[in-house]
Amino acid sequence: MAEPLARPTPRLLDTPVRVDTDPTPAAPYNRGTWEQAIRYSDLHPFSRLLAMMLAHYADGAGHIPSGEILAAPRLAKACNVSLQNIGMSLNVLYRERYLDRGPVGGHAPRSVTLTLPPSYQRPALPHSPGGRP
Repeated sequence: MAEPLARPTPRLLDTPVRVDTDPTPAAPYNRGTWEQAIRYSDLHPFSRLLAMMLAHYADGAGHIPSGEILAAPRLAKACNVSLQNIGMSLNVLYRERYLDRGPVGGHAPRSVTLTLPPSYQRPALPHSPGGRP
């Protein structure tokens, strides 16, 4: 007689999506390194586009204060993608630790800081011929 199949345990709705199991702090922001990490990542193209747009709005420390810039409709218009794709892309960037969101405060958009995931390893650039780096 066949054994009954075990049902998977459902995930609770209040379970956080991102669990920081790695206590390593994020590396300091450097726009060139951050953009390189985005370009070489396995992120969806919409997430990459949004990440590059956020890098454009960030200050020298990688911080974007809360306000009109981070409103989803404005980001959707700037990236020419749907609101749903903006929401999903923001969540992906947060889950993959490319973004660190500020504290929750009402209905206003939260501030964002661009960060590198602790596991990011800068790819080795190919050696160019002719002795030039």
